[in-house]
Amino acid sequence: MIVAQMDHRIHIIIHSDTKSSLAEIMSGYLQFYSNNTIDITLKSEAPVIHPLAEQVLKEDGIDYKKPTKPTGKSNSTHNIYINFPDTKANAGKNAKQFNFEDPLVLNDYEKVLTAFRATREAIKKVSIELVGEIAVIK
Repeated sequence: MIVAQMDHRIHIIIHSDTKSSLAEIMSGYLQFYSNNTIDITLKSEAPVIHPLAEQVLKEDGIDYKKPTKPTGKSNSTHNIYINFPDTKANAGKNAKQFNFEDPLVLNDYEKVLTAFRATREAIKKVSIELVGEIAVIK
């Protein structure tokens, strides 16, 4: 369980080794479902958000904003690894690893868009679960 105290924020670092902007999609949903109460740092292979990743976020009413530097005191830092082949050796106890379909392995526009939508739904589900794990101690 990820625990945050009232005056501390959770800091999540999302590592992604794909150029499909999966870290950016997860960041958008974590911010949305947490009401922007999580500090996020991205370590992504994507230099900018992929246009189709941005499109599928907008289909859910989310305008992607690049995460800003953490501003408050971080209670703890958690790492999320997306599509890394093996992170168990260096992941640590505050880490989670997820493997999602990489939409860019396809080459037909409609198939890529459909894959982005399917991957979005998988990331959305995981994001809801992660935000649900963040409990506030009063």
